[in-house]
Amino acid sequence: MKTYKLYNNKIELQFDEVKHEYFKEGKLIPNMTNITKLASDTSGALLGWGMKLASEKFLQIVQPNQTYDEVELINMAKQIKDSAIKSRDRSGDIGTILHNHVENFLQFETIPKIHNPEIANAYKCFEQWYQTVEFEVISTEKKVYYEDSEYCFTGTCDCLAKDKDGYIVMDWKTSKSANYFNYKLQVVGYAIALEKEHNIKINRAKILCFPKVGKFKEVLVDIDQTMREGFFACLKLYQTINNKKEKKQ
Repeated sequence: MKTYKLYNNKIELQFDEVKHEYFKEGKLIPNMTNITKLASDTSGALLGWGMKLASEKFLQIVQPNQTYDEVELINMAKQIKDSAIKSRDRSGDIGTILHNHVENFLQFETIPKIHNPEIANAYKCFEQWYQTVEFEVISTEKKVYYEDSEYCFTGTCDCLAKDKDGYIVMDWKTSKSANYFNYKLQVVGYAIALEKEHNIKINRAKILCFPKVGKFKEVLVDIDQTMREGFFACLKLYQTINNKKEKKQ
């Protein structure tokens, strides 16, 4: 469990890297990813992706004109069932490695040695994008925290930067698309928390997609009043659902 000090050392956050959970004074704090999942518009795409992986695994392990006993069938069913989970976990590992490479480059100009072709493509996409922009890095992998009389949340912002137009939040993704509404709400939440801690104004965010295959994509998010209200509405829904769960327990 790592400890992070925010708001001029007035706030201490503990972060469990294994469970990806945040705590303040021993209390579990809602994090940005879990909050904004409620606004995810990727369920249809994820269902199709899972079905595709399951069918590919079926064709890989089931051979024509072959017979299988009960134990073999159970084992094959488990492999088919677990195919999407293993792929998801692998994608998560690739995303974590890319985040580390990008952070090390932005902070120390470290050029990584990469052997995995998917990570290599994602990092190449980052390099291609980086050559097209100019900005000052304020922080990377910054733990953020927000609390008022009604709301409380936390998370990790990939990058806070400043360019000729002011402050901007940046978020790195390795998915095929960056244009999902829950991704947009995430960067809005980061901006709200950073504004409160640093007494600054953030009107823009960028979601940068550096995929394992293909070219980089960029989505600009206008952090206006409507998007801010949308984030707090999502947070309110999250709190309502979890309060009901706690009462049942």
